[in-house]
Amino acid sequence: MIKVNYINASFVQLLLVISFLFISGCSINTVFSIEENPDPSLNNTCILSGYISDRETKEMLLGANILLDDGQYSTFTDFDGFFLFKNVLPGSYKVTTKVSGYRTYSISDVRLRDNYKYKLNIELLSDMQPL
Repeated sequence: MIKVNYINASFVQLLLVISFLFISGCSINTVFSIEENPDPSLNNTCILSGYISDRETKEMLLGANILLDDGQYSTFTDFDGFFLFKNVLPGSYKVTTKVSGYRTYSISDVRLRDNYKYKLNIELLSDMQPL
């Protein structure tokens, strides 16, 4: 009898995703989500907003600096961890989040289309947390 070893396909997919994250420099300890909603009233611009929070405690982070393309657009989070960019030109951006006591996190190639509102939520890992 011939014994055949099967590898679970979802496990292989997980390994490929983890490999991609390490090769691309992303931390699997930081979580982000993005959603888009059309809004024709934006006159060929877009809005990017969202929340920055602590990955472990889920506490919203005050004063986090969010940069698009290393400073072309820049803003800070408010007391609720909320940030807002208005009148952003459509295009592909690198989004970087910096806040004291947390690891800097960047997302490359965030594509924003005109007449859309985007919500980007990021959970950051403290500098004190092990990898």
